[in-house]
Amino acid sequence: LVISDLIMPIKSGAELVSEISRDYPSVKFIIMSGYLSNDAKQIDSGSQQTVFLQKPIRMRELARTVATLLKRTHVDPVESG
Repeated sequence: LVISDLIMPIKSGAELVSEISRDYPSVKFIIMSGYLSNDAKQIDSGSQQTVFLQKPIRMRELARTVATLLKRTHVDPVESG
């Protein structure tokens, strides 16, 4: 589970989601921001992988969102070699 801000100095949260998802498609994301932007609209598109939260965020809301995303996550057992 990756929790990140939408607006960052080098790349946006949307770019981060795209890059990580390419190599790790099962990763879930919570992206948050105090600003509304086109990137936020793209992230909050009904994806099962990614949730957008508008700041300020109550701890109860964050905890509920984390629990919901983790329930959606299927974890494959680690194979020992």
